[in-house]
Amino acid sequence: MHSQKFMANIIPIDIDGGIIGAMITLEDVGHIVEMEATIRKKLYTKGLLAQYHFDDIVGVSPQIAEVKQMAENYAYIDATVMILGASGTGKELFAQSIHNASQRHKRPFVAVNCGAIPSSILESELFGYVEGAFTGANKKGKAGFFELAHGGTIFLDEIGEMNKVAQMALLRVIQERRIMRLGDDKYLPVDVRIITATNKDLAHLVASGDFREDLYYRINVLPLQLPSLKDRSGDAGVLAEYFIARFNKKFHREVVLSYTYPHGMSGTYFPAKYW
Repeated sequence: MHSQKFMANIIPIDIDGGIIGAMITLEDVGHIVEMEATIRKKLYTKGLLAQYHFDDIVGVSPQIAEVKQMAENYAYIDATVMILGASGTGKELFAQSIHNASQRHKRPFVAVNCGAIPSSILESELFGYVEGAFTGANKKGKAGFFELAHGGTIFLDEIGEMNKVAQMALLRVIQERRIMRLGDDKYLPVDVRIITATNKDLAHLVASGDFREDLYYRINVLPLQLPSLKDRSGDAGVLAEYFIARFNKKFHREVVLSYTYPHGMSGTYFPAKYW
């Protein structure tokens, strides 16, 4: 209408079983888009953000430098990333850094620990639910993590702990790019980048039938293997110095670390930004 787009909602007027007319309400689509952006911005300011960047990943070893460079390259490719590594290797640190270096950095970052949520409610937490979906449900319904991450990134940690029902639902979301709240009868489009992480051998779980093969290949588009500290040459001292300096400043102490340098090394590399 005059180069403007409107959304029309038509409701028939029924009196005693007979349609005598209809009521049409029009709403400017541009206004709807602005309202959605406002709502998303409010969600973003509630803490759904990533605080770490690649500069926050401490280390000087060639092993960590190579992985950081690969992760930085992945940040510019809007595809699913699967981060592999033992506990404590910094999987969420890398996930947040990838998000903050991507084109989605101004949108929400939602982290979900799939191993910490009971399997009975995992699906409702991921995709949300409507009023009366189940006993004890919020009377107003609830938006799921995927809705909260719309336009941004969702980080699914410990994805190897996800049950078969949730795996199937996640596969459908990846394929169709839309979700359906539990108890609802309509789909909601979502635009999210998925980053997963696990310390398990998913290929072995696929072989044993505990993880869906089709989902495995959907999430293993850009694999990122994080090295353990024992495989990072020279980083143990760097990390020790970093944390000592950090806690010295916090607790007003002057603790000094003494250690023997490996053969061929001398001095301590420690960026001034961490003091």
